[in-house]
Amino acid sequence: MIRKKHLLLFLLAVSVSLFVTGTVFTLAGGGTLHRPFFYQFALNLPVCILLGGIDLLVVYCLRKTRLSGFKTVRIALDLLLTSFLSLLVPAVCNYLLTDITAGEAVTRSLPVIPWNWIMVLAIEIYFYNTDQLRSEREKARYKYEVLKNQVNPHFLFN
Repeated sequence: MIRKKHLLLFLLAVSVSLFVTGTVFTLAGGGTLHRPFFYQFALNLPVCILLGGIDLLVVYCLRKTRLSGFKTVRIALDLLLTSFLSLLVPAVCNYLLTDITAGEAVTRSLPVIPWNWIMVLAIEIYFYNTDQLRSEREKARYKYEVLKNQVNPHFLFN
């Protein structure tokens, strides 16, 4: 049940962040929000869900390495690796699915990088909060055990 909730939250985060980022880039480029914008959003959403999953996997794997103690280095490495992948995946998709040059495919994929940074930082915040909650639970469980042992004087004799 919890995993379904987390999956839905992840999909919602990807969708909302893609919509906001796409809106900002469209309006900053002098465009308007009309039918082609929503068509592009629908086309980009599956690729961004894939990229979000890749981001999640990279962040999760790097948290399990020896770099986990060096948070700044690990987050910088997260951003670097996921930026490369977030540029590569859409560029390859654009190159294979449309008849544009490789350079133009890479250029069209550049706006994905800021969106990717938002996703990576959101994933890092999620994992940080999860760690903090786990730590608080362990601390509360420890305090509970200490209080229980103080109330039970026979604990010392068993």
